[in-house]
Amino acid sequence: MNLILTTPEELKKIINECLTEKQTEPVPAPQQEQTKYLYSIRALADFLHVCLPTAQKIKNSGAIRYVQTGRKLIFNTMQIMEDLANKKGLNNG
Repeated sequence: MNLILTTPEELKKIINECLTEKQTEPVPAPQQEQTKYLYSIRALADFLHVCLPTAQKIKNSGAIRYVQTGRKLIFNTMQIMEDLANKKGLNNG
């Protein structure tokens, strides 16, 4: 075990240097969530962890936004999360 003896002034200087170094380190940018798309009721059900009939009911209720081109459905996962969060907030308030 090694002992290091310092004066109170030296200790303050060391602490200040450490704090200064920490303050000048760049702050990592927050990771943005990637927008993903779902292309079927099955994919929607898997994303929401519900059964197919429940996913179909959610879509049909208008609770979430989607685009339909012919028979193809397109769901934006970020929009789904926003829509469900907004709907939950409306039910609680």
